[in-house]
Amino acid sequence: MSKTKESETRAASQGGTTVAPAQVERALEAAELEIARLTAALAQYEASHRDVIAIVAHELRTPLTSIVGYADMVADGSFGPIAESLRRPLEVIQRNGHRLRRLADEMLETVRLDADATPLTLCPVDLPGVLTDVAAELELLFRQRRQDLTLHLPPHAVAIGAKDKLHQVVVNLLSNATKYSPVGSTISCLVDLPPIEALGGPWVRLVIENPGPGIAPDMLARLFEPFGTFSNATHHGSSTSDSSGLGLYIARRLIERHAGVISVVSDKNTTQFTVLLPAI
Repeated sequence: MSKTKESETRAASQGGTTVAPAQVERALEAAELEIARLTAALAQYEASHRDVIAIVAHELRTPLTSIVGYADMVADGSFGPIAESLRRPLEVIQRNGHRLRRLADEMLETVRLDADATPLTLCPVDLPGVLTDVAAELELLFRQRRQDLTLHLPPHAVAIGAKDKLHQVVVNLLSNATKYSPVGSTISCLVDLPPIEALGGPWVRLVIENPGPGIAPDMLARLFEPFGTFSNATHHGSSTSDSSGLGLYIARRLIERHAGVISVVSDKNTTQFTVLLPAI
């Protein structure tokens, strides 16, 4: 009996099964083809999913712009005096109209971020200047909640980035901070250049700290997810009656596209967001 026949006989007598190399190769090829098919199907599904969201958000945006615009004009008295009994209902219409339009805008931004793999056009960006601009832009928001914003900014701290995108990140983070801080509280914003040896490279660091009830530990991991839902008693981040639920997700995606890092720590008294961006 040949050695091959002998080994096959021995395997059979021991209850084993001999598989030829050609069979293994065909099985691997079939598995690779199936994985490729499933990957393509998943990519097509995700593209269709993004298209549906983009179409819905775009179709909502046009009528919402008109609704919000006319509501604001009515509130401003452009069409004549407003009866006192109508002021409260009109405020509700304005607030929810603005919220829906913001949601439509951020849905479109999310679709663009998830679909666009094109690298950002990067250039030197003075991050303290961005913070100063955003602080002026959000001044009314802080005033409405009787909050103070303290800025600790160096004369120069130049990051590598797209200025408009970094502006959006700071707006999202500071808007988030003011929403979840008590009325009359103080929010702190720091920009610095940490030592290279401390973080393993040249970074510009942005730290935003605000008082509040903090975030439960089991919720921290979900904070940057889209449409995260949390208990108002312990939640700092993404979803309240006046929030789209996408602000922190968009901030994270933009920072990642800058090859940066965002993190958050929280206890029962404060929440602190830290952003690291590549420095020149």
